[in-house]
Amino acid sequence: MPVLNPNLFLGDLDRGPVDDLRKIEVGNFEEDADKVLKHYFKWKGGCTGLVGIVTSNDNTRVDDALFFVRGKFDDTVHRIDVSAIWEGADPNCVLQLQIPTGDDFIFSKGGLYSDFLPSAKIRFECQKLRQGHEPTILSPKEYQKAGVQDFALRMICQVSRTSNNKKGVILKYAILLYPGSISALTSNPGEQGASWPGIKIASGDMPLGPRPTVKWGCPFLPVIKSGTNFSHTATAPSGDRILRAISHVMAMAGAHDGRSNGSIMREKWERLRTHPEENTTKEPGITWPLPSLEPANSGRTQVLN
Repeated sequence: MPVLNPNLFLGDLDRGPVDDLRKIEVGNFEEDADKVLKHYFKWKGGCTGLVGIVTSNDNTRVDDALFFVRGKFDDTVHRIDVSAIWEGADPNCVLQLQIPTGDDFIFSKGGLYSDFLPSAKIRFECQKLRQGHEPTILSPKEYQKAGVQDFALRMICQVSRTSNNKKGVILKYAILLYPGSISALTSNPGEQGASWPGIKIASGDMPLGPRPTVKWGCPFLPVIKSGTNFSHTATAPSGDRILRAISHVMAMAGAHDGRSNGSIMREKWERLRTHPEENTTKEPGITWPLPSLEPANSGRTQVLN
């Protein structure tokens, strides 16, 4: 399996990201992360992927690490025939929606694919099309008659081959749609993986960032929720420990199986639910390199300037 270009990982791993540590310290991985990106890294609010790290109380270890997304997608309005989603639905009805912000997708499993986002949290409308007339917006009470039911969205990310020293790490993402309630979608463990097929309604690229001031052995910086504020301590986890935590998150990725043809998807869902042994994880086209098994400096801590 191809691995991300090693030239992206140059720098002093022993030193780690010490030059940027106070810039990337946050109180949470929500509004605080936004403020840091805007203040120090000239972020303009576009969709971006991030790795958050939680340190121990004494800041010598990494206790947790996770992937998350902040920022807005573009304003594209996505349209799909409801009959392509639900069998027997009105062929003259169209589901119209805008993708929520990246903030709305929760990546609770730690890796690069989100939980299911229920339709109750998505802004959408259904239109009835009639030849020679303006489309009619259906009321929620009319959904059942039109065959419109619950659905969910999911965001699945993986490293792009277009990543390089000039652009940094680029992530490809896809937004997939799945018919069904959250309880139904989460009742089958096989449907939780990144490779469970869905109807692709959007895709694109976004940066994984922010970029470091000084190369430290990783092409981007995590944001860090410290156990003790860095202004009150002279220590932080070693560069190796931070990189290992990042690598663990980035390794939890898979290629999506997204198609625009809903009828093909329905056949595939039925097949996989009756033959779960055929539901296998698809490896991404390019993988994140794994750190060495026994790093020499795993016990050191950094001294902040």
